[in-house]
Amino acid sequence: MPANPKYLIKSPWEITIKLVAAIVPTYYTSLFFHLSLAVFTDATIVLNTMYYSHYFLWLTLSITVYLFRSAWKSLLFYIFLAFVFYGIMHFGKIYYPIAV
Repeated sequence: MPANPKYLIKSPWEITIKLVAAIVPTYYTSLFFHLSLAVFTDATIVLNTMYYSHYFLWLTLSITVYLFRSAWKSLLFYIFLAFVFYGIMHFGKIYYPIAV
């Protein structure tokens, strides 16, 4: 049974934006989430498990991009989340420095 054409995206720009939003910002959101988690917990454990959990989280976030109706909203949402996790990581390193 073919898909109903009224639910398909017609604009090539919107398809491109959703594809870019599914790859780039979700990757950095997942990366900064794990790095901000490493600041407040044991860094070696988080960084060792990040090897696997980073890709699972990235896959999950990449799939959820297509649940948004607007491509721009999904792109801006994941860029905002990436900046939030980067801010947590940055200020966490200032106030809780990791002793090496």
